Amino acid sequence: MEQGSYPDWVRLPAELVLRVLVFLLVAAGCGSAPPPASSSTAPAAMPSPAPSGGAAQVDLPLAATGDVCSGRVVTPASVRVGTVWVGLVRGCPAPQTFRGFLAFATWPVPEGARVVSAVLTGARSQTGVPYAVTNQRLLAETVAWYEDGSLSPREFDAPALEGSRAVVAAAATGDLLEVDVTDLVRRCLESGLAYAAFRFRFALEPVPPGTLDNLERLSPPFRLRVTYRL
Repeated sequence: MEQGSYPDWVRLPAELVLRVLVFLLVAAGCGSAPPPASSSTAPAAMPSPAPSGGAAQVDLPLAATGDVCSGRVVTPASVRVGTVWVGLVRGCPAPQTFRGFLAFATWPVPEGARVVSAVLTGARSQTGVPYAVTNQRLLAETVAWYEDGSLSPREFDAPALEGSRAVVAAAATGDLLEVDVTDLVRRCLESGLAYAAFRFRFALEPVPPGTLDNLERLSPPFRLRVTYRL
């Protein structure tokens, strides 16, 4: 080696020197490279399905309301039950006895579902004293009156749906309608009806006494809440 010259390793490229130093550090255990990222990730958690037989609840849409008097006059906008003893009722001379009607669409209840409960609620008010007579009851029953899309005068005394029985909706003066119509809604669904349609009437008609109007008026908000299991 000539005077003033450097060893060959000193003249090595800087990059090569750096690689050698890194190798020595790794070999000595001074550092370790992180493990390569996995090419697959854990699947996202999925919500658990509802347990078989779990109950669900739905409010059936109100489809129509109305009433029919014994003179076979239909009034779509009101739901009156009872007797008017004086004056005229839409041109019909008194006395006239009224029966009220409500209909709710059944499509929100899945086919094959089992109805656990069905409760109909609304507001109510009285004219006169319709419950003054012993054993007077406001009754609710199923009549398939809205399957053709309208309320007909013949529904005043049409037979109730076969296999169904009237239930007591009220037995005294009050401002709240709350009636368990579970059996009535079940019968409608079992019969394949598109609507759960109800007729309200008094057990004793015409409603005495014969000098005063004795009416029960049902009014919104109406709600038919159904609980069912699949």
